Amino acid sequence: MTESMNLSNSVKIKWLITIVCTVVVFFIPTNDVYTKSMSLFFTITLFGLFLMAFEFFEPMVVSILMPMAWVAVGVTDAAGAMSGFTSTIVPMLAGAYFLANALSESGLLKRVALIVIKACGGSWFGLVFGVFLAGVVISILTFSMGYIILATLCVGIIKSLDIRMASKESAMIGFACILGVCSSRTFIYAPASYAIVIAQGRLIDPTFDVTPVHAFTHNIPMFIISCVMLWLVNKIWKTNLSLQSKEYFKNELDKLGKMDKKEKKSVIFMVFFFALLISSTFIGMDANLLFALAPWVLLLPGVNVASSQSVKDMNWQNLFFIAACMSIGTVAASLGIGNLIADLSAPLLGKFGTVGFFVVLFAIVFILNLFMTPSAIWGVITAPMCEVAVSLGISIRPVCYALVMCSEAVVFPYEYVPYLIVFSFGMMSMTDFIKLNAWKCLFSLIGFVCLVIPYWMLIGVL
Repeated sequence: MTESMNLSNSVKIKWLITIVCTVVVFFIPTNDVYTKSMSLFFTITLFGLFLMAFEFFEPMVVSILMPMAWVAVGVTDAAGAMSGFTSTIVPMLAGAYFLANALSESGLLKRVALIVIKACGGSWFGLVFGVFLAGVVISILTFSMGYIILATLCVGIIKSLDIRMASKESAMIGFACILGVCSSRTFIYAPASYAIVIAQGRLIDPTFDVTPVHAFTHNIPMFIISCVMLWLVNKIWKTNLSLQSKEYFKNELDKLGKMDKKEKKSVIFMVFFFALLISSTFIGMDANLLFALAPWVLLLPGVNVASSQSVKDMNWQNLFFIAACMSIGTVAASLGIGNLIADLSAPLLGKFGTVGFFVVLFAIVFILNLFMTPSAIWGVITAPMCEVAVSLGISIRPVCYALVMCSEAVVFPYEYVPYLIVFSFGMMSMTDFIKLNAWKCLFSLIGFVCLVIPYWMLIGVL
């Protein structure tokens, strides 16, 4: 019993880092600009985010303790602390999470992934590209929530081809998985990402919105960049496995047999759902409400695509944490932290022109990503960065797109939950994860500057 209660050296170091950093922030001198309320807010928030980053507690615990601690020390009232929980974003995300589980339960997502990989998998790079493309398709169908599905399938592929787990070959497959189901958020509509960014952007422009059509048509260069990046990294990584089990995908599809009633109903639902999403751009329908209401149709008698298990398996922990992160932005804005960040950032961001603005923004988010989750970053800096952009004559739309894109510049697994989950499947070692994603960060920045920004200028977004 005593041994089980002893902390490992790594855990002790993590607690030491958490406590030291929190204490340092707490003792930063306050004044008329950096007030005592700001100090308490930063101290509590930093402590909570360290608890999350080092996984000392479950996300739901932190999501409750952090807002209540703000209230306890007088930083804000209960309404402000829980503001993220009362927005339409929470039911929207709940609907999106449920939809991903329902489509997985029906078997449709596995069939789609196998079809795509089989079509591309005639060679080593064909297999890798097929994994990436399957990830993009699954992400579109699940609105970026299908990473567990593809990661599971990738492990099956690795084992069927007699590839050693955590080898260079399995790491490359894992990297393709990450590009497909994680980094695809840069060019498809991901509710969990855009929910917070849109909410904060509306503090500057109440009419601001991003639809699935906007997200794709305005950011399609990132798909091209991802394809080129995958090819380049594969060349650098120097893996060229001779496939011996090309029939694996065909055999797996044969095992699924013909589409059953559940899968057919899922297809019909998704056709109608996508039609509504696309039309929402033109008829002014709130896409948030569509996500919040439509997916639950799959539970109705006569439809029966999903079961209560799809509800039970929803990521409630992440839902709570995203809501708490949205509250971070609301409370920060009420304390004037947004104006403080804007005042400090404006001189730097305004020195290098439009392109320089986005490069500096990329660097700011990249650094913050090492210490905060993307949700927390969006909650804290979206509004102030938009304020700075407006003062420089830049639309807030590309700023919000850039914040989502820059948050995908991940080097360590802990920085972003989807990356952590894919990493946890054991396809790559920590060293390989860092190396592969460091290349991804470099190529993403180059592509962002050389292709995305000029494209925004060409189509009038920037």
